[in-house]
Amino acid sequence: MQCAIEIINLIDYLLSDIHAKDNGINNNNNVSEAAREAGAAAELAAICKEVKYADIVARHMFEPIAVETLGVFNASAVRLLNDLGRRISSISGDIRETSRLYQRVSVLVQRFNAVLLHDSLPVPDCRD
Repeated sequence: MQCAIEIINLIDYLLSDIHAKDNGINNNNNVSEAAREAGAAAELAAICKEVKYADIVARHMFEPIAVETLGVFNASAVRLLNDLGRRISSISGDIRETSRLYQRVSVLVQRFNAVLLHDSLPVPDCRD
């Protein structure tokens, strides 16, 4: 059980490193691809992350997790979260661990969207 808690704490730490980036999605070719297929923007973001962190791969295991605003994950992230959830479940005995991983990522996306929304609002002039 202690091992499962340590893994969950590690996941929380890893998933807390979230960056929002355009990733060229506003390019006309990318917009049409993203409009045609759910998950295309997440796959593009994952590829950009792989390029960005290419030097890390030589020393560490690296798996990009990219999530579209409405919750579509890139394919490799789905495989990673499913495998990790299954392994945590085998240690903890709780079959809901995979669902909890997806919930953690979804909550992080919602929090980050709230920050982006807040930062995009105009600052009211409160001077009298």
